[in-house]
Amino acid sequence: MKRKLIIHSLSPDDILSRFLFFRSEINFTDKKIKTSAITGKHDKGFSVFHTTDLNDDSIWGLANDHVVDSYKDQGRDLLGRFDIETSYYTNASLEIKENIPPPRHHDVFGMPLGSALEEADKLSKRQKFVLKSRLHLL
Repeated sequence: MKRKLIIHSLSPDDILSRFLFFRSEINFTDKKIKTSAITGKHDKGFSVFHTTDLNDDSIWGLANDHVVDSYKDQGRDLLGRFDIETSYYTNASLEIKENIPPPRHHDVFGMPLGSALEEADKLSKRQKFVLKSRLHLL
């Protein structure tokens, strides 16, 4: 099925959830994400799901229905997720595009590699995500 990529129609206070499969993205001691959880390492950016009006079971259901299988092939298990408002992405000058299917799926773009000074600025923005995000572990 062909994916449809469009600019989003999210509100600033809408919640976006990112599912985590790598221990390197989670600070288990402090119960926070690490900045690596929101680093776009390729031109596809990173994947999030719009979860504003969903209960906890439904959010985990999105992961199980649409994400978990692609990581199982890599020997990865779902470890958790973090939730953060859309406004934090847009305030960090990141671009959000709806990318369906699957339902509620969006991609976030805008954290490419750059010079040391640019990277320091991006790290500062990512650290704000760490402070504002809410981590949920399985």
